[in-house]
Amino acid sequence: RHAVAIFERSLGVLTDLHEDDHRTRTEIDMRLLVLNALLPLGEQRRIEQLLGEAKTLAQTLSDSSRLAKVEVLRTLFLWEAGRHHDALASGETALRLANENGLERIALAARVHTGIAMHALGQFRRVIDMHAGVLQELRASGQEKQRFSWAAYPSVITRAFCADSCINVGELAEAQSLIEHGR
Repeated sequence: RHAVAIFERSLGVLTDLHEDDHRTRTEIDMRLLVLNALLPLGEQRRIEQLLGEAKTLAQTLSDSSRLAKVEVLRTLFLWEAGRHHDALASGETALRLANENGLERIALAARVHTGIAMHALGQFRRVIDMHAGVLQELRASGQEKQRFSWAAYPSVITRAFCADSCINVGELAEAQSLIEHGR
């Protein structure tokens, strides 16, 4: 709660500054940063509001990088909120923006989160295709054990959803291989 209070004061100070692109980028970044404090507090409405504000600000600037980041976080938020179709749409937008702008790390996050939204919608073949590609990329780059400042390893999240999707389509040997490789 203290972090959220600091954020609110900081945002108030920002509004006193001359409005320019630098200020707007800072406003976006601050909104994304405070999500880490709001999530454990269960402040879902506030999170949705801040993501909406950040998206509008990024669109105003035509800042594809920040807009892609916002859409990745919206994908995860919307999935957690049970709004799976909206999550999928945000994930696809994030992935398109990331790919168009060469934002590899954001594209990776977009593929992980989009796959999770697909899983929730029962699109298991699409999950397998997308997440198998993520796992292959992480393995090939030697980043399978990288967290990228995430709370959990992307490779573990991806492997879990991919294995469950394999089970759902009857590919039990592939699921077992994914699980055993993750040990």
